[in-house]
Amino acid sequence: MRRLLLAASAAALLGCGYRFAVADPPLPSGLPRAWAPVFANRTLEPGVEATFTQAFRARLHEAGALGGEGEEAQVEGEILSLTGAPTVLDPAYQLASYRLTGTVRLRLKRGGRLLSEVTVSGTEDYLPDRPLADVLRTEQARAAALTRLAETLSRDGYERLATAPLR
Repeated sequence: MRRLLLAASAAALLGCGYRFAVADPPLPSGLPRAWAPVFANRTLEPGVEATFTQAFRARLHEAGALGGEGEEAQVEGEILSLTGAPTVLDPAYQLASYRLTGTVRLRLKRGGRLLSEVTVSGTEDYLPDRPLADVLRTEQARAAALTRLAETLSRDGYERLATAPLR
C-alpha cells in the first residue's frame, strides 16, 4: 500500500508539470540585490531602452536579486546596437524572414566602483505578414521578436555577470 501511495504521489507531481530546477547563480561579491536603472540607448531605435530595462529587471526579480533605487549595487545597461535585416527569400524571391541583431553591455557596480562588465549579443528571427503584407502585423511580430531578444540577452547577461571574475 505504501509503495502504491508513493507511486501515485510521484505520478501526480510529474503529471502536474512540477519539476526541480537549478537555482540562478547569485550576484558576485556577496551582493544580495542590485538595482537596474533605465538602460542607455546608443542605437537609432527610439524607445528600446524600456524593453531591455524591463526584461533585465524581470531577470533580476526571477533570480531574487532585484533591489530598489537606493541599492548599493547597480547594474548599468547600454544597448550598443540593434539592427534588423531581411534574411531569407523564398523560391519566388519574396521575403520570408527578418532578423533582429542586438548587443548589450552590462556593468555591475558597487558604490560607483566597477566590479564586472560583460557584453552579450544575440539574434531573433520573425516572419513578415503574408500573404496580406499587413504592416501592422509585421510590426507586431517585430515587437514580439524584440521582447524575446531582450529577454535572451538579459538571461545571458545576468548569468555571465554572476559568474564573471571581479575586477
